[in-house]
Amino acid sequence: MRFFVERLGWAIAGALALALVAIAAGLAGAGPLDPTGSPGSTRPRVEPRHPVPPDGWNGTFPITLDQPGSYFLTDDIYKPIDTPPAIVITESHVTLDLNGFSVRQRGCSGGDTTPLILVSGLALLRNITLEHGTVDGACGSGIKALNGANPVETAVDGLVLRDLQITNSGGGGNSFEGAGVDANLTLRGLIEDVTVRFNIGIGIQGASGMVIRDCVASQNGRYGVLMQGYGTVSNCAAEGNGQHGFFLGSAASLNDCSAAFNGGDGVNAFDQSVIDGCATWGNQGAGIVAGQDASVTDCSAVSNVGDGVRVGQRSAVRGCAANNNGASGIVAGLDSVVSASTASDNSEHGIRARSSYVFDSQADGNGAAIPNGAGILVDGTAPGARIEGNNVSVNDIGIAVTAPASNVIVRNSATANTTEFSIPGGNVAPIETAATLANPWANIDY
Repeated sequence: MRFFVERLGWAIAGALALALVAIAAGLAGAGPLDPTGSPGSTRPRVEPRHPVPPDGWNGTFPITLDQPGSYFLTDDIYKPIDTPPAIVITESHVTLDLNGFSVRQRGCSGGDTTPLILVSGLALLRNITLEHGTVDGACGSGIKALNGANPVETAVDGLVLRDLQITNSGGGGNSFEGAGVDANLTLRGLIEDVTVRFNIGIGIQGASGMVIRDCVASQNGRYGVLMQGYGTVSNCAAEGNGQHGFFLGSAASLNDCSAAFNGGDGVNAFDQSVIDGCATWGNQGAGIVAGQDASVTDCSAVSNVGDGVRVGQRSAVRGCAANNNGASGIVAGLDSVVSASTASDNSEHGIRARSSYVFDSQADGNGAAIPNGAGILVDGTAPGARIEGNNVSVNDIGIAVTAPASNVIVRNSATANTTEFSIPGGNVAPIETAATLANPWANIDY
């Protein structure tokens, strides 16, 4: 009996030990009872933007974006002939990502001016963004902003166009409605990294308060870039356009841009404009033209058919190179300043100044196309010019004055001109040779 009791006790103890081991192993496999975080969701991520065309689209145009939000193209869109715009945005606070795809036109009827993308509400729209794709072959403009209630009122405040290629607009044949971008009726917009090419109208047409940067306007039928008002254009190129490369309104700023082989002026800007660090070459008009109260600094104007640089009254030209142009190198209006510039090998005059201050500049080899081409010419109907500290050489006339008397011409040097100085009486213009120089204010014939 005792033997059986002992055997039973050992069996119970063994069973209890095995149970404890199993419980411990189960807890270890189950992990902590108070985990530090919930497991990640295995559900697929939902695209927060709206597809264009929308799900269930029946293929008719336009595709209308009439709710605020973010939209994206899912494929190329081809608009058939004689249909409304491909995409119309009618509500504020819309972003449309073309997502690397294209919006294209398939054929145009004569006179059709329908844009491919139209931004148009019944009231002023705000904060519209289009980006990342191609718009090609519009019958009218590629992208157009228009106030749907009043076509002469502002359409959009805050239009942003970014990373776009806009080409071959104006297939309907109307160059006034064949712009790459027609944003004339906008305010405070931004256009960046946009290329406009082969549009029969204007490449980019902007408006007051706009910033245009890092853009290319090439081989458009009219202007490369037109800004109708104040704003800033920087780091852009305008090449081979039918009219001016850059055509800017009053108080506009143009910085670090190039304009070459355009059918009009390389740069044409209205009053109070600031043009800095720009290069113009081979344009059929002038290189740079600016209105009154303008500033042109550190620019080059070379081999243009017209003048190199021409500014209106009370303007400043500083640090510019105006060489080998078909008319004069630099032409300055009344009460202007030309300084630290070069004007060489121009067909007419090097520098023409009208009651202006010209100093520390160089004018060489000008006047090959006209009789009596001068390195520096003081002309016009007003006296009061001051020409000081310049060097003129190898011109028909070094320094010539045809304006009324009472101009000051001092401390200039002239050599190897056919006539060194042609200055009538009544002006302050002492002239001496290097051998007889005694007056520190004298002009030097050497």
